[in-house]
Amino acid sequence: MIGIVVSRADPASVHIGDHLLELDDWGRTTDDTRPDGEGGGTVHRTPGFELRTFDDLHLDLEGVADVFADPEFVVFASKHAGDTGPLLTAHHTGNFGPADHGGADGELAHSCANAQARVLDALREHAPSGYDVGMEGTHHGPTDVGAPSMFVELGSGETEWDDPDGARAVARAVLDLRGVGPYRDRQVVGFGGGHYVPRFERVVRETDWAVGHIGVDWALDAMGDPADDRDVLRRAFEQSGATRALVEGERPDLVSAIEALGYRVVTETWLRETTGCLLYTSLMA
Repeated sequence: MIGIVVSRADPASVHIGDHLLELDDWGRTTDDTRPDGEGGGTVHRTPGFELRTFDDLHLDLEGVADVFADPEFVVFASKHAGDTGPLLTAHHTGNFGPADHGGADGELAHSCANAQARVLDALREHAPSGYDVGMEGTHHGPTDVGAPSMFVELGSGETEWDDPDGARAVARAVLDLRGVGPYRDRQVVGFGGGHYVPRFERVVRETDWAVGHIGVDWALDAMGDPADDRDVLRRAFEQSGATRALVEGERPDLVSAIEALGYRVVTETWLRETTGCLLYTSLMA
């Protein structure tokens, strides 16, 4: 089952939630064990999904998976804010450095790289005319969800947050996740680049590798010296279910720290060449 989080504090989230309920046949039950503003009250269920509504913003909802009935992963239906025009996007959550917007310092939520790859495909399929689709680096809270999770977002301003076509596209993409698992056998961690990550998105789109956490340039700068923050780097691999990394740009200190932890840095060429091929021991060394 996939848990869907809708936040009353987020107009786009409410709008996406309305379209989710319109697009499928949902049953309604009442959860009297917790307050309405904390995911109790009316609960909506349809095969493969459970939708609950909260008063707080998503990034403040730590431990939210415990509210659901043992979800495989959690989807936060959310707005995206930025100077990026009409945009549908997805990303994982966590803080490589200080927690300026929810979560804890140096902590990362469990990613769901396979589900993110699938939802990006679905967003591209359903995106209305004029909307771009993108993937972002890891940022903001929550960091202790209790299950793998990701944000799926409608942006980038009030016009889009109120756009029924955009909200419906996000809702359709989320529902297309029915039966999709959070992980696949081939997952990498990403490092480097700008906040929007076209190179890593290209890897997801054009190879059979999925990408978990992505520490973009500004997040790595916030983390500090990689040699002093190996615990954060280790968490990026552990919370991504990955043993390999793709690094954008020249970052020899980062590469050394990754290799010192026992992980491997690979190239985009290697990811392409291994797509569709068995990974023999010689390739995995």
